[in-house]
Amino acid sequence: MSRPCPPRCIPLLVLLLILAGVAGCSLGDGTEPLTPTPVEAPTVTDTPAPDTEPVGWQPFPTPPTEPAVVEVIELPGPPEPGLAPEAIALLGDHAYVANAGSHNLSILHEGTVRAVLPLGEGPYHLVPDAAREQLYVLDRFGQSVTVVADDEIVGQWPVPGQPAAGVVVGDHLWVGLVSGELLRLDPATGQVVEPAPPSVDGMVQNLAIAGERVLVGAHRELALYDPETLEPVVRQPLSGYRAWAVAGTTVYLVTDDLETGASWLERWDIATLEPLRRLQVPDDTGALWADRERGLAVLAGVTSHRLYLLDLGTGALLDETTAGLGPRQLVHDPATDRLYITHAESHTVAVLAPEDLTLLETVPVALQITALAPGPEAGSLLVGLNRGEIRLLRREGPPPTDESSVVWPVGVYPGEVAYMPALDLVAVLDRALGELLLINRQGAIARRYDTGPEPRGLFVDAAHQRLYAGDLSLDWATEEAETLQV
Repeated sequence: MSRPCPPRCIPLLVLLLILAGVAGCSLGDGTEPLTPTPVEAPTVTDTPAPDTEPVGWQPFPTPPTEPAVVEVIELPGPPEPGLAPEAIALLGDHAYVANAGSHNLSILHEGTVRAVLPLGEGPYHLVPDAAREQLYVLDRFGQSVTVVADDEIVGQWPVPGQPAAGVVVGDHLWVGLVSGELLRLDPATGQVVEPAPPSVDGMVQNLAIAGERVLVGAHRELALYDPETLEPVVRQPLSGYRAWAVAGTTVYLVTDDLETGASWLERWDIATLEPLRRLQVPDDTGALWADRERGLAVLAGVTSHRLYLLDLGTGALLDETTAGLGPRQLVHDPATDRLYITHAESHTVAVLAPEDLTLLETVPVALQITALAPGPEAGSLLVGLNRGEIRLLRREGPPPTDESSVVWPVGVYPGEVAYMPALDLVAVLDRALGELLLINRQGAIARRYDTGPEPRGLFVDAAHQRLYAGDLSLDWATEEAETLQV
């Protein structure tokens, strides 16, 4: 019996089999071997060397470590921004606006910001003094009074406490403090004049002249003071003070019912401080103006951004609108019959006609870009501004001005903007009005749709011919709109 081949013999056997196969292919079936076909020798030519050396391995470009500014487009606006305007006062033909966000005072004249003055910490209360042609700015946390005359700061006085309200009464400036104390200051020197009137219950919210008396509104009471004896003539408790408006022999109060949580507009007799009647109003009412002769009142909702026009006789709602975001204070100019309203969130002052709330003008104390999108032309840009307009800017040409720019006044606060090539229209989503506006190249409104309050988000779906704006879905081919449910 033969022994099996050990493992080391296997490679040798494989090699012998390969050689045998090669020999078989060469000889065929025992015939003559195949003769190879001659091949011409290749021609060798000399190739000149390249002029440059071969490019070797190169590193990837190093990305910039910080953004690079390639172009700056300046837009015309106030000399300095005024952020979160709140308090406002009228003196002569000027409007003075105290800005809580930027701690400065914007001085408005003929619809523009003429000058800006620095202020302290705030919050502020403005007191006009027509007889002396100067303005007093009460700075609560700064515990001071700043005096402004001829668009300049001419004085600053310390106050022994936190001033919250003030009014000029004859030869004295009355100042109410957060502590409830009442002070009288000399309007020439700022010195405290003794004696001081008795304190009220709670923080002083407002002061006003009521005939021959001084009306004091505190958080928990309403009081009438005699300016000669400095003693309170009448005192009435309040459930919760928010705002007031003095109109002739009547004071209108916005108060809170602490038991039910409801908000009321109350009418009180200014001589006796007797409540006469009341009307329930929106819970976010934070400011008002009233005209007893015309029987009208304007209320401002600080969170809903709505302005309400009421008939004081019947309590009926005559009209409502939105003129900006976050209304804070209303003041009426009897010389021009115009109503000025500060809007803290849109950084604007709106000017309206009080009889029907027609928006006459929007003055930005800080120019704010609210929306950006590519324009209808190559190199153009659509810019939304907080004064209720869309500007079409082009990269070619001189810097834009109010005269040279293409300006489309539209809405109140354009929060989103987009160009729709299929319709050659510009879609504008107005956050203040809660509307979707489609405008043509002439700035005319071609279509208008209601959305939910304070809508956000604008998307053009060209593939499906749909436009999404806030909670609105619009099929622009059929013009059918529906509200999205999440």
